[in-house]
Amino acid sequence: MYRETTLSFPKQLSWTSLRSWKGALLFTALTAFGAHLAIHIPPTPVPITLQVFAVLLSGLILGARWGFVAQAQYVALGACGVPIFAFGNAGLSGPSAGYLLAFPLAAWLIGWLTQKRECSGLQQLAACGLGIAVIYGLGCTWLALYAHLSAQKAFLAGAAWFLPFDAAKAGLAVALSRLWRAAGD
Repeated sequence: MYRETTLSFPKQLSWTSLRSWKGALLFTALTAFGAHLAIHIPPTPVPITLQVFAVLLSGLILGARWGFVAQAQYVALGACGVPIFAFGNAGLSGPSAGYLLAFPLAAWLIGWLTQKRECSGLQQLAACGLGIAVIYGLGCTWLALYAHLSAQKAFLAGAAWFLPFDAAKAGLAVALSRLWRAAGD
């Protein structure tokens, strides 16, 4: 028998979802801004940027779903040719592509680990550490494949230089997210 299928749309847009979408757009823009604050370190093909800080903060503040959305929007815009990656680059090629692809996953993981319950600063810092591990894991894997490096050389070129900087970014992201929560969103 033939059954008619209709699409139904909500009669009213939820203010909560609108607010969440605006937050995701804000963090997409913050990540793009952080990409343009890039410093190239000669021994590594991957620049130091503030993108990781924005990824960590989006997971902590927006939670798993909207942190993922914010970073997926950022990666999708750059993949479509908008020059929002470091040094005004676009497209998912080059030595940094693995790091970029890991951003939505890292934001989701951090949000998932911290959004369901009240977490201490140390627990939030641990969640950020796991998020950074996801970024390094995918980033270094891509770098090894892209540049034909061994796992050790890829880690040295794609993670070791960044550890102290990303640890500082994690500490700052946790401090800011705690201030945000204390202010009542």
